[in-house]
Amino acid sequence: MTKLMWDEADKHIYTTGTSHGVLQVSGATKAVAWNGLIGVTATPAGADENKFYANNNKYLGLRGVETFGGTIKAYDRPDEFEACDGSVELQKGLRIHQQTRLPFDFSWQTIKGNDSKLDEYGYEIHIAYNCTASPSARDYTTVNESPAPLELSWEFQTTPVAVENAKPTSYVTIDSTKVDSTKLKKIVDTLYGTQTTEAKIPSINELVTMIKAA
Repeated sequence: MTKLMWDEADKHIYTTGTSHGVLQVSGATKAVAWNGLIGVTATPAGADENKFYANNNKYLGLRGVETFGGTIKAYDRPDEFEACDGSVELQKGLRIHQQTRLPFDFSWQTIKGNDSKLDEYGYEIHIAYNCTASPSARDYTTVNESPAPLELSWEFQTTPVAVENAKPTSYVTIDSTKVDSTKLKKIVDTLYGTQTTEAKIPSINELVTMIKAA
């Protein structure tokens, strides 16, 4: 038997920061960097309980399907995202809106810290698959004594994709403190690219293969 312990050294874990945004539009062969990323709000939904009663008591509770969506906040977005935001460039510099919105995959990174190594402890890679963005408001204001850049935001929803030996999902995370360093490097090189290979967002099954590899 092991007695429970609290507040042990190196066990004060926290999450902070958002960086390393990556976008891959549906049908594209490579991913692109997302500069100006401010933050990502993840908003799972669904999985509500349906209650059933018998003999004057609760007999059974069944959970509905869980969905995943969120909000991307940024000061800028890649040109490739315009197609996901319902925009099409008819001529150079002339862009029309309210067009078909293409699906996309999106990845971002957060810092995983602890009480000894602080922000150098590790990080988590987040990937949302099969996303579609909703129209969003933009607050254009005059220049004043407290200037600030326009903050853009897009709500997105996802449709789950098939996963071997598991239920379909549209959201995965990769913990650098738990994945073997050699396997992690292969994932990072695939996701962010190298001097000789283009960046791309790997499928969930590809991620499983990389981590299971000998």
